[in-house]
This record gives sequence, C-alpha cells and structure tokens, in this order.
Amino acid sequence: MFKQTCLAGELKPELEIQPFCKVILVPGKNFKQQISAVKRGRNAVFNQEFFFDNITTEELDSKTLQIEVFHQSTTKLQKDMEIGEICVPLKDLTQLHTKKEVRIVEELKFKTNAKKVGKISITTAILNGVLTVGIIKVDDLPKWGIIGAPGKLEISLML
Repeated sequence: MFKQTCLAGELKPELEIQPFCKVILVPGKNFKQQISAVKRGRNAVFNQEFFFDNITTEELDSKTLQIEVFHQSTTKLQKDMEIGEICVPLKDLTQLHTKKEVRIVEELKFKTNAKKVGKISITTAILNGVLTVGIIKVDDLPKWGIIGAPGKLEISLML
C-alpha cells in the first residue's frame, strides 16, 4: 500500500505576501516612478496618493498610467517579484477632463500571460496641472506568496 498526503502547515511570516506598488506615467523621461509603502497580506489597504506635476490637458491623451504590484523579497539578495500590473490610457478616462475624481477597479494581470492575479482600486484626478493618482487597495492577491503553499509532505510505504 502506498499513501501520500500533503498537509498545509501554518503560514510562516516570511511566506506571507508583502505587496507594494510602483506608479509610472509613460511615455516620458521626466516622469519618474513612485513607490508605495510596503504592506502585508493578500488584501492590503494603501490609501496613498502620488503626484505628477506639470501635466497639461493635452498631454493626457498621450500618457498611460502604469501600476505594477510587487512582492517585496524577505532577503536582501533576492529580487522583488512582480505580481501583476495594469495599464490605463489616460485618454480613456474622459471624466478626467472634467476635473472630477475617477474611481477605477481593475484586474491585475501577470505580464507573461493574461492570468488574473488580484484586483487594484485606484482614483485619479487632475487639477491645476497636477495629476493625482490614489492607490486605495489591492485585493485577492495570491494566497501563499509567489512560491506556493507552505506544507508538509508525508509519504508512507507499507509492504
């Protein structure tokens, strides 16, 4: 008889997802990326605003808001891993021209395939040449970080 089980153990803190966001306005060399604070967990609340100065209403039609969500590595030698991203052409946000705040809930997608890896809630507004991007929260990120579920593998072989 052969028996194999895989039991999930307790989630170790170093395996818990630690998301942060990079906010980039493309194209353009004058617009540097801005990075959010690191949070903890699958449903992280950021409530953080980012400001891009000297944006004209004419530029809105040629710019795209790119937000990438990463998992912060727990060790200094490892690279942060990208969870997913969204790209929102600002020309598609017609309400932005009316100076109203625009709320967006968008599915995060992994770069190499269209797999959905969570949701991001953001706001955008433009006033006096300043584009404000608010990262509200991310939801439903992968359960066990990027490397898979923690667990214990037990194999029994009875002869």
